[in-house]
Amino acid sequence: MLTELIIVRTSQVNETPYCLASHTILAKGLGWSDDQLSHLAEWPKRDDFTTAEKAALRLAETVTRDAHAVTDEQFAELRSFYSEGEIVELLCAIGLFNYFNRFNNALRMEPTKPGEGGRAAPEKQTAGTNR
Repeated sequence: MLTELIIVRTSQVNETPYCLASHTILAKGLGWSDDQLSHLAEWPKRDDFTTAEKAALRLAETVTRDAHAVTDEQFAELRSFYSEGEIVELLCAIGLFNYFNRFNNALRMEPTKPGEGGRAAPEKQTAGTNR
């Protein structure tokens, strides 16, 4: 559940509509509200995120903006809520979605609607072509 929230925030910071389209829906299905997801950038001021969730969201924003900016204090805060394995899982999700976001942004991927699929229809061949 927390992982999808982190993925949505990472994709928001990277402005990646393709990833946001599907992962916002997944996050809603896991219990995050429309209001929480629509105003996720305001997480530091909101009372509907726990301090543990805020620590994870802070990690997502820090790593996404500048991975070198993660401090010892930030890791200490994370360790007060999460095991080393859980911190690694959070960092894996953040890193993976930073990759996916950049990949999809570079390809200018457009969000698809359910049932549309991700491929363009093949072009029709005309008589006499060898394709």
